[in-house]
Formats: sequence, C-alpha cells, structure tokens
Amino acid sequence: MKKSLVSICLVLLSSSLLLGQDVLTPEQAIEIALKNNYAITISKSQLEITENNSTIGNAGFLPSLNANVSGNTSDNSFKQQLSSGATTTKDHVNSNALNAGAVLSWTVFDGFKMFATYEKLQSLNAMGEFQLKIEIENTVSSVLLNYYDVVLRKQEKKALENSMKLYTELVKIAEKKYTIGLTSKVDYLQARVDLNGIRSEHLQKGALIDIAKNSLNELLGRATDTPFDVLDTIAIDQKINFDEFKASVEKQNIFIKYNQQNVIVAEKVAQEITSSRYPKLALNLGYNYTRTQSEAGFTLLNQSSGPTLGFTATWNIFNGRILTTQIRNAHVQMNIANVALEQSKLNLAMRLNQSCTVAKQAFEILTLEEENFLLAKENVLLGLERYRLGSGSQIQVNQAYISYDTSQNRLLLARSLAKKAEIDLKKLNGEYVK
Repeated sequence: MKKSLVSICLVLLSSSLLLGQDVLTPEQAIEIALKNNYAITISKSQLEITENNSTIGNAGFLPSLNANVSGNTSDNSFKQQLSSGATTTKDHVNSNALNAGAVLSWTVFDGFKMFATYEKLQSLNAMGEFQLKIEIENTVSSVLLNYYDVVLRKQEKKALENSMKLYTELVKIAEKKYTIGLTSKVDYLQARVDLNGIRSEHLQKGALIDIAKNSLNELLGRATDTPFDVLDTIAIDQKINFDEFKASVEKQNIFIKYNQQNVIVAEKVAQEITSSRYPKLALNLGYNYTRTQSEAGFTLLNQSSGPTLGFTATWNIFNGRILTTQIRNAHVQMNIANVALEQSKLNLAMRLNQSCTVAKQAFEILTLEEENFLLAKENVLLGLERYRLGSGSQIQVNQAYISYDTSQNRLLLARSLAKKAEIDLKKLNGEYVK
C-alpha cells in the first residue's frame, strides 16, 4: 500500500512539473533560433552592406561635383628698375590672391563599364540575400532535427510507460496464480525482474531527454537548463509528389541560385575589365573666380570670373599587355564559376535522388511498422488475457511482449527517419525560406 501511494505521488509530482513547463512548438523554436543565431545576424549585416553598395552612384552613373577655394597673402620688399632708369623701392608691400571654383565632371561613356558594374552590384546583393537564406535554411533544419529528437526521446519514454503498464498487469496475474498455487514462484519472480528492467530503462530515458533538451536550448541561443516541454507527436507530410518535387528543386534550391548569381558576377567583372579597351569621355562644367591684388607693381588688381565648359577624352592604347592578361584571367574566373555551378547541379541531382529514395523507403517502412505495431499490440493483449484465463503460458506472453517492444521501438525509429527524410527534402526544395 505504501509503495502504491509513493508511486501515485511520484506520478502526480511529475505531471505537475510538466504542466508547469511551457510547451514549445516547432514554429516557436524556429522563431527563437532565427532571432538569436549569430551566423544569421552576421549575414543580415553583410546583406545590409551589399544593399547600400547597390546604387547607380557606386556604379558611376552620376556626376561628381568638387568645389575648391584657395587664398594667400604676402608681405614683401619691393624693388623695381625700369628701362628709363627710374627705380622704385618699397618695403612691406602687401599682396593678396584668392581663387575659387567649382567643377562638375560627368563620365558619359566608359566602354559600358558603369552598366556592367551596376549589374554586378545587383548580383552581389542577390548573393547576399541567398547567403542569408542558406544560413536560415541550415538553422531551421538543425532546429527541427533537434526538436524532433527531443520528441522521439519523449515518445520512447512514453512507450516504456505503456510497457510498464502491461508488465505490471503480468506481475499481478503471476502473483495471483502463484498465491493460489497455479504456477511456481519462478514465473512471478521473472515477471518482477522484467518489470524492474523496464523501470530502469525508463529512468535512463529521462536522462536522455534532458541531454536532448540541453542541445536544443544551446541551438536556440539560450541557457541550456531552460525548462520546456515539446509536442507528443511527430507529424509527417507523406503527400509529396516526387515527380513534381524533382521538377521544382533545381528552380527552388537556394545554393543553385547562389551559384547562378556568382556566374553573373564573374561575367560582369570580365565586362568591367574589357571596357578599358574603349575610350572614355567625360564632360566638364566649371565656374572659376580669381582675384589678385598688390600694393606695388604694374598690375595692382587682376580679377576674372566666369564659367568653363570642356571635355576629357582618354584612350589607353597599350599598357604592356597588362589589360590582356587581366581579361584572360577574368575569363578563367568565369569558367571557374560555371564549373562550380554545374558541379552544384550535379551534386544536387545526386542528393535529390538519394533523398527521394530514402524518403520513399522511409514512408513505406513507416506504413508497415504502424500496421505491425497494431498487430503486436493486439497479440500481447490477447496473450495476456489467455494467460489470465490459464490457456496460455508465461513463456508465450513473454514472447508476445518482446515482439511488442521490438515493434514499438521500430515504429518510433521509423517515424524519426521519415521526419528526417521530410526535412531534408524540404530543405533541398528551399521551402524553409519561401
């Protein structure tokens, strides 16, 4: 009686502790991780820089306006001798000079470099966006995998609790039969040993749950001992049309998009360098003001002001074949970028085939294990009832229990593998950053 009372108290205490913990959903876990993840924060800052750089001004489309002012004053000794023989000598002759002006310079043609530069900046900005999405994808998939690992541990513990209920019932039947002399004490003791083994494993599962929670808390960027609970079930999306899925992956995959933009950047860099083969033309518009004043000499005051209009044309005809080398290297970089893109497509196709094969198999196994578990459960309940009525042996019941436990564990593993396959497929398809 005391043992029963203690068990009831422990159950009530554990239930109250669970009720006191907030249930963390997968969506909430993802939201917390995205907010606290350092890699994502860095990627957002880098994206902000590329967005700031992606302007027509940085590309060279806009003119530049410079203003300048200079002035000086002097105190000199002045001596002047003319051809007539007259001589003028004067000390402390003050002279002042003032120059001011503004120049507007606008490059109207640079071999189309400004267009290539602007498109390059746009592609760099797109690469920054895709890099951020890649970080988000990696974080989301890691959070989901860790989250459902906690759910799996929780389900394993729940499965052991179900087994404990069945073994407890077996102990009661064995004890009753032993008390009235229908079976030997061996059957009763063996049932007790089996039940204690399940209880021991149940305690171990509790520790594994704590470890899994600590890992998830660390991934969420918060204290590892932060208490929380998770959902009881693993929802699996098995309604995936694999043919449609394969057709959309290459268009949706973030890493492919990233490499496609990298190819564009390499092409635009080559265009920028090639533009140096063409002449450059800039228009210049300015306004100048000059004033010079002196207390002695032929000119006591000289002042001028007015606008200026002109152009500057330059053409680098030969620079020691340096430009030719730069253009060749730029085309090599283009080839490298294209090879990297093709390699990423090949790797994606390989991963896609593997992931689809794994997912199909995982879904089929899950369906089979769900059916098998129901059969094993029915079998153990039937065996237990036959043993209660005396038409079955404890050996048969134990065999049914072993089959039930094995089937239950295989079902939990099948659910976990199916969920991992689903997460991997959706990551390949870019569904976590849509």
